[in-house]
Amino acid sequence: MRRAARSLHVAVVGGGVVGVSTADELLRRGCTVTLLEATSEVAGAASATHGNAGTLWKSLRGTTPCEPATLWRTLKLLGRDPGHEKNVFINNSCLTDAAFYRWALALARCSNPSDYDWRAAHGDAQRYLMERAAALGAGGLRVAGGEVRSSTGAVLSSDAGDALGDSALYAKALAADCKARGLHVWTNASASLTANGLEVDGASVEADAVVLSAGARTASLLPMYVPIHPLRGYSITATVTRPERAPAASFFVDPEHLYCTRLDEKRIRFTCYGEFVPLSGRTPPTAALETRLKKLIEYAVPHASEWSDYRECGVWHGDRPLTPDGLPLVGQLAPGLFINAGHGFNGWRDAGITASFVAALIVGEDDAPAYVGAWAPGRFNL
Repeated sequence: MRRAARSLHVAVVGGGVVGVSTADELLRRGCTVTLLEATSEVAGAASATHGNAGTLWKSLRGTTPCEPATLWRTLKLLGRDPGHEKNVFINNSCLTDAAFYRWALALARCSNPSDYDWRAAHGDAQRYLMERAAALGAGGLRVAGGEVRSSTGAVLSSDAGDALGDSALYAKALAADCKARGLHVWTNASASLTANGLEVDGASVEADAVVLSAGARTASLLPMYVPIHPLRGYSITATVTRPERAPAASFFVDPEHLYCTRLDEKRIRFTCYGEFVPLSGRTPPTAALETRLKKLIEYAVPHASEWSDYRECGVWHGDRPLTPDGLPLVGQLAPGLFINAGHGFNGWRDAGITASFVAALIVGEDDAPAYVGAWAPGRFNL
C-alpha cells in the first residue's frame, strides 16, 4: 500500500458503509479525511446500510433485482400481479419524475455485464470484510453458511463458506476506529457541489479531492447526470423467540426473492422488494408493501411465526442506489472529483473493495484487479 506523497486532504460525502470504508482506506494511505454525513449519525436508521440484508452471498452471481434482465422481467409485470414472485414495483410518484425516465432510458441501452468476474469480485469482497472485521473485533461478521431454497423448503443450493453480519454495527465500529486515527466526522452536514466547489450550508469545504459516496443522494449532488436511482428496500428485523427451532443458516427463497438472515442468536432479518421512488427522496414508505412483506414471509417461510415475532415488528425501509447494470460507479469524474456509489443492494458486500480502489486512484496507485474496469463511470458516457 502506497502512502500519499504529501498529506492530501480528502472530503468524503456520505456516512454509510461505503463512505466510512472510503474514509478508512484513505486514512490507511496517509490522507487527512473529513467525512460529511447529512443526518445526525453515521450508519443511522436513515441509511441503506441500517437495514441491509446482511448476507454477503459470495456464492451468488448477482443479487437480484440488480441486473438488467431481472429488472426487465419484473417491469413487464406492471399492471398485473402474479402473486409473490413480483418483487420490483414503481411508486406512482415516479410517473412525474424526469430522473426516473432518464434512468429507464439508460437501462434500455445497457446489457448484462456478462464479462464481469463475479466469482473473483465476490470472493475478494467477502475476504476483505472478514479480515477488516476481525481486526476491528466488531460487527459480528462470521462465516455461517448460506442456502437457496424454494418456497416449499427444498434446498436448491448451498455454500458453507458464505458469510453474514450486521452492516450497521460494522460501519459504526469502523467509524469509531477511523475517528481514533484522526478522521473528522461532520454530521448534519448537507453537502452540495457548486461552481465554488464543495459547500455545506453555504460555507466552502477546502479539500484536495472529494469523493461522493452518498448512496441514492449522489445523483442529486452532481452538476452532471449519473444514472443512480433510488430503489427502496424493505426489511423486518425480528427477535428469535425459539432458538432451537429457528434456522441456523441464512437462506434465500427463490423465485420469491426473500432473504432470511440469521444475524445472531437473538435476531433474524427478512428482506425483500425493490420499489422505484422519485430521486427527491421525500416519498413516504408504501404501507401496502409493508403489509405485503409480512404476507410474503407467511407464505415463503410458513413456520417463521413459531420461532420469531416478525408479525409484531415494524418494517424498515431504505433507498438503495441502483445503476442500470447493477454495478457501482467507481472512479474519477473530474479533476479532484471522484465517485464511489451506486452499489444497489450490494453496498455491504462491496464497500471495502470499491473503497480500496478509489483510495488507490486518489494517491496514485495503479495496481488493481481486472474486474474494476467494469465499475468505470465512463461506461455510461460520463
